Amino acid sequence: MPSTARWFPVRVDGRDAWLLAETHGSAFTGIYFCGLGHDPDACAQSLAALSNGPRPVRTLLVVPKGMTCSSKGVLAIEDVEGMVAHRFDAQPGTFYLLRPDQHVCARWRAFDAASVTAALRRATCNG
Repeated sequence: MPSTARWFPVRVDGRDAWLLAETHGSAFTGIYFCGLGHDPDACAQSLAALSNGPRPVRTLLVVPKGMTCSSKGVLAIEDVEGMVAHRFDAQPGTFYLLRPDQHVCARWRAFDAASVTAALRRATCNG
């Protein structure tokens, strides 16, 4: 029998999960990849402004196995096998913006709040 880690490649709040299931809803979702040696709480703080904009963005922080984040308003996704980072071709600092229908709207190798705001305006025909 295969291990559960194979069937549930991420962990959320200590439970096995799937990344896609965490991106559901009616809002845009931002996915930030935090690497080893980065402070996940500092990463989360840099994303906080996205939730307060005219078009709020739900933010997910993908962290390597064993890393946690205690910041409120950001959901930490533990990439147990590194599969999410691999499939998204993500390096530490990579940021994805997903539309509410879960399609990729934009991707950056380094997070920049102004660029995300501009992409949101384009995606919603507001700029």
